[in-house]
Amino acid sequence: MLPTLEAVISAIKDGRVSSESITKSYIARIKQTNALVNAVSQINPDAVLNAIKLDHDLAAGNLKGPLHGVPILVKETMCTLDQMETTAGSLALVGARPVTEASVVKRLRDAGAVILGKGTVTEWSNTRSGKMPNGWSAVSGQCHGAFYGDQDPQGSSSGCAVAVSIGLAPVSLGAETWGSITFPAQNNGVVGLKPTVGLVSRAGVVPVSFHKDTVGPLARTVKDAAIILSVIAGRCSQDGATDSIPFETMPDFVSACKGDALKGARIVIPKATIEKCPYKDVAAAVESAALVMESAGAEIVRDIDFEGWEVGVTKRDDMPSNVFLREGLEGYFRSLASNPQNINSMADLLDFLQKTPEEEADKYGLDSFIAARDEPCTSSSPEFQEAVKRMMDQGDEIARLLDATGGDALIVPTTADIPYDVGQNPAIAVPIGFYPADRNILTACGKMISKGPNIPWASLNTPVLRN
Repeated sequence: MLPTLEAVISAIKDGRVSSESITKSYIARIKQTNALVNAVSQINPDAVLNAIKLDHDLAAGNLKGPLHGVPILVKETMCTLDQMETTAGSLALVGARPVTEASVVKRLRDAGAVILGKGTVTEWSNTRSGKMPNGWSAVSGQCHGAFYGDQDPQGSSSGCAVAVSIGLAPVSLGAETWGSITFPAQNNGVVGLKPTVGLVSRAGVVPVSFHKDTVGPLARTVKDAAIILSVIAGRCSQDGATDSIPFETMPDFVSACKGDALKGARIVIPKATIEKCPYKDVAAAVESAALVMESAGAEIVRDIDFEGWEVGVTKRDDMPSNVFLREGLEGYFRSLASNPQNINSMADLLDFLQKTPEEEADKYGLDSFIAARDEPCTSSSPEFQEAVKRMMDQGDEIARLLDATGGDALIVPTTADIPYDVGQNPAIAVPIGFYPADRNILTACGKMISKGPNIPWASLNTPVLRN
């Protein structure tokens, strides 16, 4: 059985294993198996030296923090100032250097973590085109899930999820705009926690949408995810969204992971998410999971639905997404300490991608980037402000449904389209099963296998904080 983060922390702290030995062990496993799945884009050349220093610190009685000596992977979009690149999967950013490290990377280091390497990302966090396969980038090639040949890893934090699923790291740090943590968690049998927007700083992470971006863990257990959240959550002067955190002292997320945590909780299953789920085996598994929650003391609320959001019908507005993407990326380009390709705008980026054969622009397209470049609205346009208000109103459907039922959380199939992203809501994907051996194969973009024998599935839980 692969070790949990909790077990690795305990083993290092108790002296049963050194950070050096466990870091070398994970590096050896990456070198042994990564060619099969392409989940790790870079191994940190400084990882072993950092681990040795942390071992010396521990021997001297200097415990740096709760992750002392633990190797952790981070997504390829998270800036580091070590020898690794931050490319977002694109050749356009090879050699580019940020001014500072991502705030979440700093928090991991301050907590004693060893940055083991970076996980393969769907190029530009899957914003370039609808024709791009999950897990593909010009820098790293194609990432695959480990449960079936040519398996679709899903989401843009694909390598981070695959790596945790097969023990290339005890835990990893992904980023999500919509589904980039929860979807790969679903298809790779791991826990994926998408925090509330603003709970975790996005500073130093290649952006997609200031409105929706957040950073969270991919882990083997919910408690492991809570351990990481406790380290990375908090206010950050470089990210104004964190000013919305309502706590003076952060909650103890880890202590909430206890056997009786669901006692007295009200769990809501929106009717349409089950009725309209195209995968009946998944819908049945969610209902079975609800029964487990019920046996743990939860009350399950059924036969109720959203009023202003129609599952599978209500659509998101492309215009604000185009504005957020263009302004976010152009701001990131301007922030770089070095920018060898001299890319400063979406127009510059598109020109580079079209002229670089390895980017495969003809095959995988550039349509979303073109739409962002050509979008006439800006973040100061009245139309944009109105669209953002509509987004928030759609997202508030979750809170309204929970308020109407006195509910504490929703549980739905991960495939269900609910507005947790536009409402900046938290969500957690929890593994609940595998497709059976006779499951029909379904293919996704690039002929990747998205559904098939032995491939995992998950439920998506969207909680709400009640004071």
